[in-house]
Amino acid sequence: MSETGNTVESSTHGGGRIEGIAERLQRNVSSQNYVYAVGYSLERVHSGTLAACLRADDECSKAIGAALWNWPDGSGLHPHQISHVEVQHEFKLAPGCVTDLVVTLHAEGTTRRIVMEYKVDGTGGHEDQCLRTSRHSQAADRVYFVTLGGAEFLDGPDRWKGEGHRAVHFRLNHMVELLQPQCLRRALLPAYLEALHDEQLRREHCFALAQLAESNSRCASKLGYRRFDWWYAAYEHLRNWLPAAEQNHWSIWSGTNNAVMNWRLGFDGPQRDCGGIDGTGSLYIEVRNDRLVGCVAWSEQARRDSARAKTLVSIIRPLLSDLPGDWTPVSRVAAPNLYGTWGATKVSLSAEGAAYLSQFANEHFPRFCKRVRKAVADRHD
Repeated sequence: MSETGNTVESSTHGGGRIEGIAERLQRNVSSQNYVYAVGYSLERVHSGTLAACLRADDECSKAIGAALWNWPDGSGLHPHQISHVEVQHEFKLAPGCVTDLVVTLHAEGTTRRIVMEYKVDGTGGHEDQCLRTSRHSQAADRVYFVTLGGAEFLDGPDRWKGEGHRAVHFRLNHMVELLQPQCLRRALLPAYLEALHDEQLRREHCFALAQLAESNSRCASKLGYRRFDWWYAAYEHLRNWLPAAEQNHWSIWSGTNNAVMNWRLGFDGPQRDCGGIDGTGSLYIEVRNDRLVGCVAWSEQARRDSARAKTLVSIIRPLLSDLPGDWTPVSRVAAPNLYGTWGATKVSLSAEGAAYLSQFANEHFPRFCKRVRKAVADRHD
């Protein structure tokens, strides 16, 4: 978490304010707040809190239920129209398909059902899960994909390619807006909303808090950061610094050992062919922590014949010096792995770093791939 290359918050907010935010986070994380005591990452903490707020079936429940139904399009359902709120926690929609929360609103002789799938610090697979939920929900149901942690930065419904899902993305700030008006009407809500506000602070001030944690030897986990979520937040800042037309070209996801921001155009998008090396694999790029990493998706032939993979890496190595930035060779070619790496360079998590990524992806990387293909062809002649 040390290499940020950015001081946006430090220049925008005084050091005293950031120190105060850090003290608040550290105090809350170590407090008796039930969200932290049980674990912010646990989906049941969040789905269970909303379920508890709705189960009383009183005016507060109906106000929350109406706002929840109206959220996507302002449908105009009024709380007084609701006669009964029914809540089913961890409900089995079909064999092999259990969803986190189903809220049924009985209003004026009709029923309106909201199916909610929660993710906090998920590691992917959300699209397939929401697709199953959509398929097994009723046609009139509203399906919400609720993200309250690092999962919010991974590709959501607006970026999913598959057909058939009906999920809409219900984010952290939406949950705050839903529950804040009812804060004093439910005993659980003050503590719960405080934890959600803490999460908003961790995202907004991730760079400044990282610098403060370093300078004060403050452990990031004491501020409430979990596994990869600091990097998720940092990548989201980085992605937002990219030109608007390019922001959707990069996907944030969880790797085995790192958080990753992948240039999706070159990995599985229309630019994939530019990195194709006949019989060996396809080159692509991604950000891992504070580095831009050059990768290769090995072909089946290369996975069977490691010599082919090693040859490609040996061809790439001398070409790295022509790339902008201080690229160092990496030769992880251990077949039969699906993927390998061939080089890496530090990248600043800043507006300048975003400009470098944009230029590299759109100009330097395609030229580099052409040079590699030519060198491979020359080697085979």
